[in-house]
Amino acid sequence: MAKKLMFILLVLIMMAAGSVVAMADEESAPLMNMIAETNENMQNIVMFDEAVQGEYIEEYSHQAVFNKYQDLFQDREIQMEGVYLKNICINKSKESYNNQDYTLSAMLLDEVVLENGESIVVMAFVQTDDSCELLGTPKQMFAKLMKPYNFRLPFSGKENPNLIRVVAFLKSEWQSLELGENLEITNFEIIIEEESFIFKDSLKSSWDIIKSVENILQ
Repeated sequence: MAKKLMFILLVLIMMAAGSVVAMADEESAPLMNMIAETNENMQNIVMFDEAVQGEYIEEYSHQAVFNKYQDLFQDREIQMEGVYLKNICINKSKESYNNQDYTLSAMLLDEVVLENGESIVVMAFVQTDDSCELLGTPKQMFAKLMKPYNFRLPFSGKENPNLIRVVAFLKSEWQSLELGENLEITNFEIIIEEESFIFKDSLKSSWDIIKSVENILQ
């Protein structure tokens, strides 16, 4: 939009400049100054417009963080605690009958003081064979106590505990995270001994069986 506006104004400037040359007297000086000032202002508008677009491209998102630090988040050997959080707990959800539903809670360390508008982002991932999957919706901590972070874990069997990685970092520095400086990663293992019975999925499976039998009989 700014570039189109600049093009139109440049055309007008060229027309005005032609008129000034034709006049060629002392009264043309103020007009020339005005033209130069207008041209400079338009260049500033375009620069501002491009800067805003660049800022938008670099805007924070949970996906942008994951894409940038995916290799770090997936490395099971990497762990660093005690940068921002304490009393990190992952417990069975008290609000759900599904034994795969869990709640993450945590508190900020006493020495962590957030400036106005700053926050600590807390993400939880479950490790898979060759990647990691984001659990639930990440939380932002503006105060000492984090709001409950709820998520559902996959059933992996008694012999295969879920490896959970809790990641915490300062949101304002998300583009330059360094483990132990402004980023911490804590590992947990959770065993789910039996898969929860989900009524909705059961109905779907039953309906599939009925349809299969119906097709055979036809």
